[in-house]
Amino acid sequence: MTLRPALARIRSEHRDCCLTDSYQENRCRLITTGLYHSSLTTIHGSSYQVNHCWQGRLCDRIIFGIADEFFVCAVELKGGQSADVSVAIEQIQGGLNLARELLQTRLPEKCYPLLLYSGSMPRKEREVFLKGTVSYGGKRNLIDRLDCGSSLLNYLNKQ
Repeated sequence: MTLRPALARIRSEHRDCCLTDSYQENRCRLITTGLYHSSLTTIHGSSYQVNHCWQGRLCDRIIFGIADEFFVCAVELKGGQSADVSVAIEQIQGGLNLARELLQTRLPEKCYPLLLYSGSMPRKEREVFLKGTVSYGGKRNLIDRLDCGSSLLNYLNKQ
């Protein structure tokens, strides 16, 4: 399955239940200015769980996008509240698992697990975060931490 049909299928199957153009939750926002909204297909994690039989945790947003290449972002938005990093890692891994399931045989060129969190993180949580990894397509990835209000385009341009 090529990329465009995969994204068209995801849009068609989930447009009435789970797609979103919102990148804000818990007083935390990911800015998508500069990216064509037609190049982004975004699943709202909570809506997906409500409308589908998904077991386990899911992150706030699963973004399928096309910039210079096809990418997937699993994004957890924490909003400066006390971070339970272990849970956030599980949520991000759940988002990557869902992305893999939705894309079926198509793997993105890039996978970006992201935790948006402003403020200081307690030492114990910071240690868990620095050691925590998630997997996608057989590859282990560290999670990148961005401040709430960060630009996705700026992040992608630095990768």
